[in-house]
Amino acid sequence: MIKILDESNYSRWDRFVQENNDATFFHQAGWKVVIEKGFGHKTFFLYIEKEGTITGILPLVHINSLIFGNINRCISYCILCYNITMNRAEQRSQKRKEVVEAVILRKESATVVARVFNIPIRTVFDWLASYRQGGWHALNEKNREGRPKKISGEDMKWLYAAITMGNPLNYKLPFCLWSLNTIRTMLQQERNILLSKSSICRLMSHLGLTPQRPLYKSYKQNPDQIKAYLDKTYPEAVAQAKKYHARIYFLDEAAFRSDAHRGTTWGKCGETPVVKDSGGRFGFKLISAVSARGDMHFDVIEESMNAEKFISFLQKLRQDTGCPIFVIADNARYHHSKKVQAFLDAQQCEIMMAFLPAYSPELNPDEQVWNHAKSEVGKHPIKSKLEMEKLILSAMLSIQHKIELVKSFFRLPDTLYAQKSA
Repeated sequence: MIKILDESNYSRWDRFVQENNDATFFHQAGWKVVIEKGFGHKTFFLYIEKEGTITGILPLVHINSLIFGNINRCISYCILCYNITMNRAEQRSQKRKEVVEAVILRKESATVVARVFNIPIRTVFDWLASYRQGGWHALNEKNREGRPKKISGEDMKWLYAAITMGNPLNYKLPFCLWSLNTIRTMLQQERNILLSKSSICRLMSHLGLTPQRPLYKSYKQNPDQIKAYLDKTYPEAVAQAKKYHARIYFLDEAAFRSDAHRGTTWGKCGETPVVKDSGGRFGFKLISAVSARGDMHFDVIEESMNAEKFISFLQKLRQDTGCPIFVIADNARYHHSKKVQAFLDAQQCEIMMAFLPAYSPELNPDEQVWNHAKSEVGKHPIKSKLEMEKLILSAMLSIQHKIELVKSFFRLPDTLYAQKSA
């Protein structure tokens, strides 16, 4: 049964609104009083009742005005229609016309209208003055230009290309990294645009650019050598490893120093935190090898690395693996020494070796071992050489036990080619 809402059923109506997910604040019964007394419109709040329970509501408002005409509207539509059908300029124009209509046509007091529409009373009188001077058309929103834009779409396109496809050296700036000051200087130099640092920061965000730690590649790197390695050297190594049932390992050496610290910490703004350590300078040298299967082997090297210690590690690696091995290493001088070459010649394909292109550490998955290990060791305050050795061994053993982590070293964009050896 359809009924018209009266005061005795306000609480039942509002209870239905609160329990219904599709209802909104604007469906509450209190709007019946606000519309009738505040705006002078007739209302018809209808509800469906079944077995003593409200099962549906329809709050209608009868509007008879120059703007909307003589119509019935659902109250939620009347209140929210600006957001649904109008842009912001149209919403502001419509609001002005409703304020003037309430004062001029319905004879409401300016004070009441200002309170209902939540605007200063001075604004009401300003709009009334505009209406008297130019009629309803004078209440339409004027075009808001604001301050002229300092940077155009073409400038933004140019800046995006400049940052993503080059570096400051291309614009004769004495830096190789993009900073806010560098970008600010370049814009002023190349496009005659002067922006503040905060504006540059917002502009970078709008362009989808973020500050990042770059990867460094040597300018001595030879693209032809890299192509030859990927197209010929490595496929031949994989074929030879299959022929002799050998396992391919990528090998590298690294040094850990007590005065090398990594990582960040939280602290007071403007005050750099202080972490105390021994102040001593000592270190360790390590060698490791990883395979695409997730295997990892490592050893600590006393003093400096040389051909004899390198050969010793290869022998241990062959023994631990239990099958022939094919080692791919960088171009350290002792890797190419006569002692190492003579040793490999005598192995009868039990231990084989190939070399990465010069200045191309990104092609070696074993580089990631040092990135993870040094990151972990660098978080700890180091008080003695013995303590540092324990930290290094703990970090290396942790990586060794994480097979999936080692496998992930072969899934990077520059090392994905090495998965063929798995």
